[in-house]
Amino acid sequence: MFQANAKGIWTFLNPAWTEITGFSLNQSLGTPFLHYIFPGDHQFTIDDFEALMDRKKESCCREIRFVTKNNEFKWVEVFARPTFQADGTIIGVSGTLTDITERKKAESTLRDSEERYRRLVELSPDAILVYSEGKIVLVNGKAVNFFKAQQPDDLLGRMILDVVHPDSHIKVIQHTEQLYMNKGMLPPTEKKYVCFDGSVVIVETSSAFIIFNGKPATLVIFRDITERKITEKKLQEANHILHRLSNMDGLTGIGNRRYFDEYLEREWKRAVRNGKPLSLIMLDIDFFKTYNDTYGHIGGDACLRRVAKTIDEQLNRPGDMAARYGGEEFVIILPETESSGALHVAETIRTHIEALAIPHVGSPVYQTVTCSVGTATFIPTVYATSKDLMEAADQALYRAKQLGRNQVIVYEKQTIGS
Repeated sequence: MFQANAKGIWTFLNPAWTEITGFSLNQSLGTPFLHYIFPGDHQFTIDDFEALMDRKKESCCREIRFVTKNNEFKWVEVFARPTFQADGTIIGVSGTLTDITERKKAESTLRDSEERYRRLVELSPDAILVYSEGKIVLVNGKAVNFFKAQQPDDLLGRMILDVVHPDSHIKVIQHTEQLYMNKGMLPPTEKKYVCFDGSVVIVETSSAFIIFNGKPATLVIFRDITERKITEKKLQEANHILHRLSNMDGLTGIGNRRYFDEYLEREWKRAVRNGKPLSLIMLDIDFFKTYNDTYGHIGGDACLRRVAKTIDEQLNRPGDMAARYGGEEFVIILPETESSGALHVAETIRTHIEALAIPHVGSPVYQTVTCSVGTATFIPTVYATSKDLMEAADQALYRAKQLGRNQVIVYEKQTIGS
């Protein structure tokens, strides 16, 4: 496993690096990865690296040669994808390096003669099978063990689709046709195989067209990646949870200020492209400082949570988003919503908060918790910014407070400041 920064410098390598190349981690970290790649493969590597850094590719997989400490070279399968900062900036690449030297030697030799196919298939450290006319005609010991068979004869003569999960049938058929048409090789592909005990295993296969016993055939080198896929899934789930938590306000459970800023900017740009209205609601709990002074911070926190939950419950569309802007102030983004729609949502939220009937004996407006609300609706253009929409909603909120609180004011240019 590796990581490299935007300049192509190794920033992380695990001990397998030393096993593959002979170079120690100490002497390798902080050096350019191109120093270890066979000169003939430099351009491929540079092209892939630049494509990842320029977002032209989401990932890349390529077989290249690495020069070892003994000045020999090993074939390595490189899988790489961009590494991002929290703000989405690409800061480098990360991925895996897999030593496929033995496999490459086997593939090269297999093309020379059918007899060598048999010897090398059996000696290969990977599981290998060959099928021709849809039937398995050759397997090695690793493949027998993989499928949990007793002996090669348990597999020989079977149709290849008998050991392939139905989910992968079409893929196997298409790949076979592609190999027969192009008479070449296919890059690693994921498929599902079915073992003799009924277990389903996720495999990574590399396939090549060969002539076996005088007939067109497909040679398949495969390895079990089930555990890797499970780990990847767990990692994705963990990343999803972490991403969700990083966007959440710890007290109220709705969006936080950072997530709001990102979401508003994204929706603003989308509205510019689509020419659709974008509405923003700003809401402030009336006299919340007095509430805190009266009921304490624990009571204040409980109040904020109930208000946030009430706000969130009134948003019915997937694209609508509520966030805690700071302190007792909340914001709601309503994409593709006209001013009248924003007013309706704002008034619904205001009345539901009032209906909570949370006691607020220190409020000079009402004896329960109330809120002041401002709304603004723009059809965004390149001549304005999301900040303009924020300022408009803020002005409307200020006006609602001026006029006695516990009400909704819609932003109108000609009335603000009057």
